[in-house]
Amino acid sequence: MIKVQISDLSQQEDYLQLGQFQRHYQAPCGSISMANVTYSSEYGFSAVASVSGMVIFQNVTFINQQQFTGQAALYVQGVFNQWTPLKGVAQSQYQFYATYAPASGYNGGTDYFYIDSCKVSDEYQETEQMVALY
Repeated sequence: MIKVQISDLSQQEDYLQLGQFQRHYQAPCGSISMANVTYSSEYGFSAVASVSGMVIFQNVTFINQQQFTGQAALYVQGVFNQWTPLKGVAQSQYQFYATYAPASGYNGGTDYFYIDSCKVSDEYQETEQMVALY
């Protein structure tokens, strides 16, 4: 992992619930996999795919109480390929979305994370309320 400087926001670890999240690929209520979200004061938030153990994102820190930045891992046929910038918005401690920047051979995308069963909120249905991240 790359060590990052944690921003001046105190109590970063309070911004997201830690533990198992449902990861909905590219759409609210899209195909589901499980991800384990952890926090380290040295490296910020990270998420790892529960079954494969592959890193989804790391070095995530909040720039205010809702928006965050970090790095997302990109894979080709299950093998790590490159890092791409990540930006995201936490609707609450229990749901957030992460947008991955376009990179070589990758058009970018957005995944949605929920701590429990999928319930599409009004924020996700009304795209005009979503923050343009890339």
